[in-house]
Amino acid sequence: MDDLWVFWAAYCENSFPNLAAGLDKDTFYKWLLETLSKYEQVLVVEDDNRRFRTRRGVVCVIAIDVKGCRIEPHVDFFKWATTANMLRVNVRFFNWVRYNKQIGVCVVRSLKNTANLFHHVKKYGVLNFVGKIPGGDPHGRGDEYVFSVRGKFAAIKGA
Repeated sequence: MDDLWVFWAAYCENSFPNLAAGLDKDTFYKWLLETLSKYEQVLVVEDDNRRFRTRRGVVCVIAIDVKGCRIEPHVDFFKWATTANMLRVNVRFFNWVRYNKQIGVCVVRSLKNTANLFHHVKKYGVLNFVGKIPGGDPHGRGDEYVFSVRGKFAAIKGA
């Protein structure tokens, strides 16, 4: 994986707040590869960003759980990702889902702190708000907001 150095830089800037601080590089790489291997697909996403010498670089990682024709993405934006990066990446990703013939539905679960982003993305016509589940987060962090988008597989199969 050529982008390991970017993940290390993201870790050093506390882009993974749930991960203990002070890990050495080898321990971090081992944790990263072990964690990402639990997902069926992993996308390393680049976008325009001033932090990179070439003005373009990795701004997030999207790990995707696949259950048949249903996917559930888990996104970690790095500290240097701007609001514009977050918006562009989300709109592009959900637009890709909409036209993907192998995806039936994409379910997005969000906490309150990121729900506004998804409500904004919804305005671009690439995402639907399903509803709010009061106290629905399985980790006890509060309400869960659920969004979804249909892929082409659902249309082909008549769902």
